[in-house]
Amino acid sequence: MSEIIHIDSYVPNSDDKFFLDTNIWMYLYCSIGNYDEFVVAKYNEFYEKILNSNAQIFTSALQISEFFNAYCRLEYNIAKRNNPHLHYKKHFRKSQEFKDLISYLKQIIQNRIFKNAIKLDDSFSTIDVGEIIKTGESFDFNDEYFVNMCLQDSILIVSNDRDLITHDSNIKVISNLN
Repeated sequence: MSEIIHIDSYVPNSDDKFFLDTNIWMYLYCSIGNYDEFVVAKYNEFYEKILNSNAQIFTSALQISEFFNAYCRLEYNIAKRNNPHLHYKKHFRKSQEFKDLISYLKQIIQNRIFKNAIKLDDSFSTIDVGEIIKTGESFDFNDEYFVNMCLQDSILIVSNDRDLITHDSNIKVISNLN
């Protein structure tokens, strides 16, 4: 079972290595997400502590993809409220709004996320995919992949995802969840 460390009880130090789950990047950089302000403030405060400690933050191509796609889908769902017949691939992705969104996300990724996060070489060729593809009602390929990647490199995960705090590995997860 994963080891849960409450966000209020952990003090980052310069030797720590962190992987911020995609939900944390969304809290930090997606103001349209309508997230609970208290939750966002907790993770923003912890992010500042990480930065001030000079600890390392890692990210991966898969995570950037997940962040990008989650943000785009959120924007699409907001646009669809005003236009119920809007189709994601046929209409939204061809719109000026989407082109502007890509430009905006490029700035967030390059100037905010990559400013403080190290691109992690995930060594996909060495990963036992059988350890990642598991069955069960809470299966999420990306979560399994991130856990496996972080276990390989002794990286702490910062997340607000219940699936990760109940994960059946010995991954250490820093969270505001109980």
